[in-house]
Amino acid sequence: QICVPTVAAMDITVQITDFRSLSQSELIMRNLFSTVTIGSTSHPGRGVLIKDAKFRSGTVENPLVLTFKNSQTDTVMYVRNIPISTVLERSGLFEQWIAVYPPGDPQNLHFDAAATPKEGCPQVCISVGIEEDLTSTVAPQQRTSMGYNFAPNPRLSIEPSSKIDMLQRSVESLKGEPTMDRSSGPRPSFDGKTNGPGGPVMQSHACPLDNEANAGVDSTVREKEIQAQRIKEHVAEMANAQRRAQDASRVLHDNLRILDDMKRQLKGLEMQIAEQRVTMQLLEQDRDQLRKEEAHLQEQIRHRDVMFQELRDSRDEIDRELTRVLSEGERQKHAMEMSSRDFSRQTQSMLEDIDKSKSLV
Repeated sequence: QICVPTVAAMDITVQITDFRSLSQSELIMRNLFSTVTIGSTSHPGRGVLIKDAKFRSGTVENPLVLTFKNSQTDTVMYVRNIPISTVLERSGLFEQWIAVYPPGDPQNLHFDAAATPKEGCPQVCISVGIEEDLTSTVAPQQRTSMGYNFAPNPRLSIEPSSKIDMLQRSVESLKGEPTMDRSSGPRPSFDGKTNGPGGPVMQSHACPLDNEANAGVDSTVREKEIQAQRIKEHVAEMANAQRRAQDASRVLHDNLRILDDMKRQLKGLEMQIAEQRVTMQLLEQDRDQLRKEEAHLQEQIRHRDVMFQELRDSRDEIDRELTRVLSEGERQKHAMEMSSRDFSRQTQSMLEDIDKSKSLV
């Protein structure tokens, strides 16, 4: 019968105190909010940060799930699963920076509490505290019906390394069995006597039953030796398979890391493209505004050209009128000069006539 350890009811407090590199867009960050979930209980936050989210659970099978969602597009951008057993291994207090991944990222399937997020990777600072309620006296059946499975079903799967150790122990035991079979029975001596453990002295002439028993023992020993050899070969094959699996796991881990780097680069490029699109839209708006201002200035220039042409025409008209007035003045001046000379000649003639008249008198 398997003994299954029970777990007391746990009061769990979750806080998200800080975040880094979740998005380069201020618009996305204004619409981003987080949700923490354990089992069927969820606590959403108004933004990314969450303070004192309370849970009560009686099983370590339900992980703490962090979800980061864009409220504008209703899109899940990041998720992260944290096993409750990891917090319990740290005396019920877990507080550090952890990386968050896009939905479907295989890196979210494994959680390493000792891993430190890389620089520039989306990450949050989370604090999880667990207090066990040791005064709970609810029966396991009642706890299960209430949603608290205090005695989770055990996992009976065996790791490959454990299987190899078990097979090696089986080989050692099989190696020891032939020795025990050969040493357990009495051995005939060449002096005609056989010394059994605590038994009487027997005659040296062999009995047919003893010969058949010895032959059966030898065949059993040979079969067990062959079986042990096969098990050894099987253990060696499993060890080689385990090494190959470890190599494949390392290659897969490297490929996942490369894929994660490429995803981060792609996300960064997408963010840059989005920012450039916003910048392009702003530049297009500025361009349209400048075009409107240019059209307005051209209209003003056209009006000024019309006004300037009108002023030029007015100036030409004034110049023509001034020329006409000046020419008329010159003509009148010349006429007055002519009149003045005629008057002078007439006056001179009259004076001469007067002088002649005086001389005659």
